[in-house]
Amino acid sequence: MIFFNSVSRRKRFFTGMVMLTVIGIVGLILLQRPVIDETDVFIPIKGDTTSRSVTVITPRSTGLDVRLRGPAEAIADLSQKPLQYQLRIAEVKSGVQTISVDSSKIKLPADVSIVHIHPRTIAVRIERLIEKTLSVETVLTGTPASSFAVGNTVIFPDSVRVRGSESVVSALTRIRMKPVDISGISKSLRQRIALDLPDGIKLAKPEQFVVEVTVKEKIVVKRIDNIVIQGHGGSKPYQISPPTIEMTVKGLARAINNLTADPDFDVYVDLEGLDPGVYVRRAVIMLPLNTTLVKATPEIFTVHIGSPNENGG
Repeated sequence: MIFFNSVSRRKRFFTGMVMLTVIGIVGLILLQRPVIDETDVFIPIKGDTTSRSVTVITPRSTGLDVRLRGPAEAIADLSQKPLQYQLRIAEVKSGVQTISVDSSKIKLPADVSIVHIHPRTIAVRIERLIEKTLSVETVLTGTPASSFAVGNTVIFPDSVRVRGSESVVSALTRIRMKPVDISGISKSLRQRIALDLPDGIKLAKPEQFVVEVTVKEKIVVKRIDNIVIQGHGGSKPYQISPPTIEMTVKGLARAINNLTADPDFDVYVDLEGLDPGVYVRRAVIMLPLNTTLVKATPEIFTVHIGSPNENGG
């Protein structure tokens, strides 16, 4: 009886060990088995545009919605290697064409497969590429400082040769540069610019463009009223009638705006050598550089010269 129990106990022990070993092996296999995942990706459509223009009409997103299935690690690695669907159009006629999507052209790792792809067809417009020489148009924004104005604006070079689909290039009459801001400037500028190329249009060859904007001070005309006329050179009392003059002057904006404060500005009647009496005289108008007299009213003044004991002006 004791011998029988001992054999039975050993048999149960070995059976348990075998079962634990099997469970451990199965568990190890399951742990080493990769986790399978599914994910949705967007794959852009690219066309071979060496000799012809390719415009994707549908899908409007210009790409394919694809569901992939495979090991999670392999799918995660795809984010580091952007996918694309390459259209082969060498043997496709010009015009609007419908091309079936060939999933085999999407390069994937061996353990990643495609579950679903949408759409199954791509509509494209295929045109020949042409070149055209166009003028470059300046685009400025803002305004210079208040006393300044834009003179000449020149672009070097003033034309550009572009390349693109026939329908787009044929309709172009010019190419605009990207805007240059001239807000508040008070001197001329020269800077490199970029061109504002329409979608699908490229330069036929690399070029650099420079714009020169010449800024100069404004020429303004201004009327100044109630300028008091002085008498110069006399020692006797005097009175000038009328006592003020109105002037219209022309010149550089800053000089005109600050005219009455300029030390070179003066309006007077020359009294030197005049005896007491009544005289008719013109005013002497002294203007600073960069200003000219357009009109003065009145032109003639009456001057009363008194004796030294009289009160005067």
